[in-house]
Amino acid sequence: MQAVWKHKGVMLTRDPQERRIGRLALPYMILFQIVLPIGAPLIDLFALYGLLFGNTWPVLAFWLVFNVLQLLLATFAFRMDNESLRPLWALPLQQFVYRQLMYVVIIESTVSALAGARAHWRHPTRTGDVELTTA
Repeated sequence: MQAVWKHKGVMLTRDPQERRIGRLALPYMILFQIVLPIGAPLIDLFALYGLLFGNTWPVLAFWLVFNVLQLLLATFAFRMDNESLRPLWALPLQQFVYRQLMYVVIIESTVSALAGARAHWRHPTRTGDVELTTA
């Protein structure tokens, strides 16, 4: 959100280098980093509603296909980087824990941005009394 707001002026610029950022990168960031994450909790609520009050099997099928596709894409990405596949066991857990936490962060930051609240850097007090120990 901060990057989009900082560079909002390049949307209408005539400079070819900045025009590429303004017409390609910023709409991409707005869609995939702001609009879709804000709408994601609604998708989960509709899925939950479908499980409880609708036809359960299509909802479960879509959820299973989504998770398998996500796992396949993550496996492909890990293979391309020659990384171990061990961390992928936690990917299904991410759907239940981490995503819900991210919803809270995204909604809170969006409300703060719309309200005009400014987030300031929180600097630790520098006292100069840190001691380093050698192992």
